[in-house]
Amino acid sequence: MLEKLLYKIVDFGRKHPSLRYVMLLPLAVIYLLDSILYYLSLPFRLIFVAFSNLRKEKIEILEVEDYLNKEQAPPKPKHRFRKALAVVILLGLCAIYPISRYVKSMSRPMLITHFEALADDQLMIAQGSTIDELALPDTIQASGYALDKAGNQVGNEKSINLKISQWNVEPGFEAEAEAGVTYTFTPILSERFETEAPLPLIIRTVSSNYIESEIVNEVYLNGKGSDANDGQSPLTAVQSFERAKELLNHEAGTIWIINGITIKDEQVWDADQPITLKRYMGSASYPAYTGTLIDIRSSGSLTLNQISIDGSSFESEAAAILVDGKLKISELTQIINNQYPDHAGAIDVGSKGSLEYPESLTFDGCSTDIHGSYISMQNGSSIISYTQAE
Repeated sequence: MLEKLLYKIVDFGRKHPSLRYVMLLPLAVIYLLDSILYYLSLPFRLIFVAFSNLRKEKIEILEVEDYLNKEQAPPKPKHRFRKALAVVILLGLCAIYPISRYVKSMSRPMLITHFEALADDQLMIAQGSTIDELALPDTIQASGYALDKAGNQVGNEKSINLKISQWNVEPGFEAEAEAGVTYTFTPILSERFETEAPLPLIIRTVSSNYIESEIVNEVYLNGKGSDANDGQSPLTAVQSFERAKELLNHEAGTIWIINGITIKDEQVWDADQPITLKRYMGSASYPAYTGTLIDIRSSGSLTLNQISIDGSSFESEAAAILVDGKLKISELTQIINNQYPDHAGAIDVGSKGSLEYPESLTFDGCSTDIHGSYISMQNGSSIISYTQAE
């Protein structure tokens, strides 16, 4: 078909001499396409010829049998094995180049510039868990560049699927560790991988089986959830404190915070019985929450009465409460167990925030590395005051 097209183009050029130079480009393209198709189809045509020869040989064998029946000497059989072997060798030669390129790419050094975020990177584990029960991922997604012998980047950035067979753990893992011990796992990469991005971390914290078994009346709250949910699991969390308190039947209980609550208006959280708002520690099906538990915006105002704010004793990424508006805390409220290295563990008051709390307010187990362990405030007109108990 391409040959006919070539002849037609040549005839057209002969009839129109003024356009003969213009016809060079389509002639070159068609000739190149014909050559590519020829060499790509060569292995298949050889296979077709080999099978055709096999079929002819079968017919010749039948003719030989007829000849033998006539008591005549048969012709020498053709060597089918040598032909099939020749086809296999030819196909193998055609595959050498792509296979060698693949092997070379697999052994070439790589520079990792970015690691994808890991699911379930922070979870609580039960006491007595073995290392096989920690749900450590088998693979990690990353991106980076191939490197040449001089260490220079080659080509474009590529996605890399890293298989992880070994993890480094600090401190050394013990199945019978006490509650509260936190293990940090980092992947051990092959020597061919260099990295300029920080290695992803897997955090596993040993929980207390006794404390978990004590929690009976509990509801899950997600600041981005829906009050139409039943609040019985992280996936069906409610959105507001009032709805969570209603689901506790106005009794003492625990409200697990799996995503922070934002306050933009005036609210009063008053519990009939002691209620604990506790940071969710994670599970195999839902990650731990490390952000702030309550975020009071500049337009918001919140009063807490008989509410305990519990950070669950593992390192978070924010104070338990951020105050850019107004926060008033009663004597029956306490803020405990929130560890945030960068600012106060309990309350971080913004430059225009206002905080009023009783002198007897409990701040047990809240810590930080650089500022006040319990309360910090930014430069500006922050107002912090306390009231004495009567």
